[in-house]
Amino acid sequence: MMLTNHLKSMGKSLGVEKNIFNGAVDIHWDRLDRGKKETILFIHGFSDTKETFYAIARPLSQNYNIILPQLPGFGDTEKRQDLRYGVLDYVNWLQPFLFSLANKKVHLVGHSLGGAIGSYLAIKCPEKVNSLTLVSSSGFLLENYNTFYDEFLEGNSLFFINSPEDYETFVNRIFHRKIKVPWPVKQFMMKEKMDNREWYRKILTDMSHEMLDSEFGGGLKTLLKKTPFPVNIIWGKEDSLFPCQMAEDAWQNIPGCTLKLLEQVGHAPHLETPGQFVKILKSLFKNQGIEIESNGSEK
Repeated sequence: MMLTNHLKSMGKSLGVEKNIFNGAVDIHWDRLDRGKKETILFIHGFSDTKETFYAIARPLSQNYNIILPQLPGFGDTEKRQDLRYGVLDYVNWLQPFLFSLANKKVHLVGHSLGGAIGSYLAIKCPEKVNSLTLVSSSGFLLENYNTFYDEFLEGNSLFFINSPEDYETFVNRIFHRKIKVPWPVKQFMMKEKMDNREWYRKILTDMSHEMLDSEFGGGLKTLLKKTPFPVNIIWGKEDSLFPCQMAEDAWQNIPGCTLKLLEQVGHAPHLETPGQFVKILKSLFKNQGIEIESNGSEK
């Protein structure tokens, strides 16, 4: 309850407008509209929520409208055993939502699972996308490098939390830099992860074989070569879920792509170093397109 109230308070102070898009699966989403010319749409990662982006939404809203959809099956949305929660299922649910927005085009930013979903959504709806930015994204494969999806299929998963020790392992894998969290909030988050571990197993089962399919993961880099919009990659060098070598490989295979590798940062750059993250996004997004370095990287 404390965390819920805190997030509601944050949303209220931001001036967030709460909405529901009624589709095949309802999409709960937040809008922060300042009447700006351009809009950023953020897609969160596995077991995460749209509120994750509140902290960076505040400074970004000075220059951009912000849209934050909640992925069905996470947060306080309905959890339906009768549905399949694969990446392409999410794309099919989000496509009509994207076309329902009054904004002509958006800068699409996806973190982790949201990166894979955002990639296929952008490929399917290029006319609605100004740019695609992938943050510590799933969806890529690289020989000899495993991801947490491989760990899941081997019988292990960070998200199957049964004890405080498991939760500490989870936090240490996600974040390279220590983030101070009040004890009551930490307790709430740990309990939420523990209560939902079997639900996470269901979703991971739905999507893991898809994620590790060579045509799916290998094909994503090929599909992104042909997009009419710029592609950017932001990645923590210390990411233990998706090694940064995957980011470098994607950058080398996607013409005109910009790569930003962040030193001493793990899987969640927008939470570990929000000021730097906002600065990078602002430097990339400019004048309806993007100011990009031609196949350049910052390492």
